[in-house]
Amino acid sequence: PYTDHWSVYGLVDWAVSDTISVEFEGRYSKESFELDRTITTLCTINPPLFLSCDEITGPAPKPPIPGDTTVYNNLSGSVRSDFFTPKLTLNYQPNDDTLFYASAGKAQKPAGINTLSTSIRDIELLKFDPEKMWVYEAGWKATFDGNLGTLTFNGAVFFQDYTDKQVQVVVPDPELGLIPNIENASSAEVLGQELQFSWAPPVDGLTLNLAYTHLDTEFDDYVTTSTTARTIAELGNCVVVQIDPTDPDDVRCQIDYTGNDLERAPEHALYASVDFTRPLFATGVDYTLQFDADYQDERFVNATNYTILEDRWIANLRVGIESENWSLIAFADNVFDDDTIISGGTATPDFGAGFSIPPIIQVSSQLPPPRVIGVRANFEFGG
Repeated sequence: PYTDHWSVYGLVDWAVSDTISVEFEGRYSKESFELDRTITTLCTINPPLFLSCDEITGPAPKPPIPGDTTVYNNLSGSVRSDFFTPKLTLNYQPNDDTLFYASAGKAQKPAGINTLSTSIRDIELLKFDPEKMWVYEAGWKATFDGNLGTLTFNGAVFFQDYTDKQVQVVVPDPELGLIPNIENASSAEVLGQELQFSWAPPVDGLTLNLAYTHLDTEFDDYVTTSTTARTIAELGNCVVVQIDPTDPDDVRCQIDYTGNDLERAPEHALYASVDFTRPLFATGVDYTLQFDADYQDERFVNATNYTILEDRWIANLRVGIESENWSLIAFADNVFDDDTIISGGTATPDFGAGFSIPPIIQVSSQLPPPRVIGVRANFEFGG
């Protein structure tokens, strides 16, 4: 695969008054993606052991060598995307410690060609359209100083409106059965809120941080077809449609993801940390303690919303001493040795067209690294 990308960016900042400013920024991008691949397919001159070599179709097929059971195809194609992504921001700053803002902007992922499958021989089945998203956000940033120390309090509400969201799925192929692919959901949306606190109390060297994110996600319009038994069963809906009017056996399920949550999007997420650094008497050395914890709520593995990843906590600890040019830090990563799965996926290796219960359901998952305890030493040479 080969990607060629270039872009031009510009920003205009207009101070309307002492307290109000307007920013307009934009980026024009142009990208092309090219794929040139050799596909190998097992076939036979004596079906049905393998797919018949006479049935192999695709660009520039090469006949198998006598006695061989492999046919080779050259697969090549390209997609191009040209797009402009603007953003407009209005800022209101009544004083040096407070800022209110509102913005609207567009983001876009370029079109592409699926590289997940190594067996599809029709380049058009591999192509997917650009993903477009409008983002609207309003929020504030404020700092308060008083007898209880310094408090920074930031917050934001945002709305993301997707069009043609790129989603990884398993789709039917007329010759190969079911294959991994990327397709475009018509629309999806995300409504979110973020809060961030940072407090430096009247204790030298101590800082407390807390950040919280809430997400409400949904596919607004996502209807497609499938012959994957697992996908149909997980969604629990099916309208039988005939694809080829001349072939009564060419039927599939029209399935509807509308109303489902987006994949891997926890409703609640939390991050907290404590940082404490103080001088070690009059030695020119500081001692430091850092503790942080990250939480994610349960979330769905894929768009069917059938498989759920449990909520999880990961915490880390750092204790040590440091000077201007050296440090000695003891650490404990994943200090509570949490072994909750942090990500995962499913795949269904169906073979052959039509509705069938797959013999195998593959499930992949990623565990967090186990608890690791150690010491890091660092020394900087030079002036």
